[in-house]
Amino acid sequence: MSISPRTISHCSEVVPISPNQLPDLTLEPETVYSIPFGDIDSLAKDIVQRLQVLDFPIQGKCVEALLFSCETKGVHMQKRAGTNTSRPYVVEIPGGAVEQEDQTLQLASLRELLEESGISILGARPHIDGYFYFWNHVGSTTGSNKWLIKFVFGYAISGRDVWLFNDRRWDSDLKMPKGTSSILFDPEEVSDVLSITEDGLKEMILWDPNNRKIAEDTKLLVIQRQTIAMLNHIFCSLPYLEGPQKDINRICYFEKASSSGIRLKMGEDSIPIARLQREGLEGIVERVTRRNFGVHLTSP
Repeated sequence: MSISPRTISHCSEVVPISPNQLPDLTLEPETVYSIPFGDIDSLAKDIVQRLQVLDFPIQGKCVEALLFSCETKGVHMQKRAGTNTSRPYVVEIPGGAVEQEDQTLQLASLRELLEESGISILGARPHIDGYFYFWNHVGSTTGSNKWLIKFVFGYAISGRDVWLFNDRRWDSDLKMPKGTSSILFDPEEVSDVLSITEDGLKEMILWDPNNRKIAEDTKLLVIQRQTIAMLNHIFCSLPYLEGPQKDINRICYFEKASSSGIRLKMGEDSIPIARLQREGLEGIVERVTRRNFGVHLTSP
């Protein structure tokens, strides 16, 4: 299925609105609107009601969670959720339908979706605004002439504006987007959460800022040299941290579990930083909290 709204090349061409403007705003089909996140569930209901007042026979809504490259204007990955007829104001995101309030959950779901496709997200940040548009879905299997609302949650790979595109053709057999699907990262950014198995680590390729073509193959993981060294060190340390290891492929990553600090996560268990320090891994802890994971993890 091909969805072709009005071509939008940059955020400056998106129409910004506020929730307070909705009651008096004349919404135009195939125009992308930018609106603060807030309560997405209530916002969806307000938009539906406004379109119904304008005599648009809205029969459902669709949600996309997308990542955009600010440098190539290419879509990183997308997940198009189906319309929800039983609970019309529940927003669907990758990982399931939720009554949406938590941007962290959105980002975590996007990370999981990409990792399932063999892509490691390094440094994506949620944009402060959501985007939506609606279009006439002609030839739909659930109705020959259906108006649908599409909410787009944009995530900027760098600190620059999010880019929007209209070339989002979906391959129903492969469940993957067709066309350009580049993965590019800022070489100074790494993930605040990185899940990888030891076997998966062996399949990774190193991030090379001088050869960005290596990132275009979405079947390969791309990671910084410092990060892969850190993960190798962690896996080598696991037998000493947890005794004889039966499963060498246990998922291991660092996370900020609470205000008490960062913990090493292994399977269902997590190990506090204090224990890592007792095991002589202060160097890893320092690099993780400062260089690899950013200042925000140690800031109040």
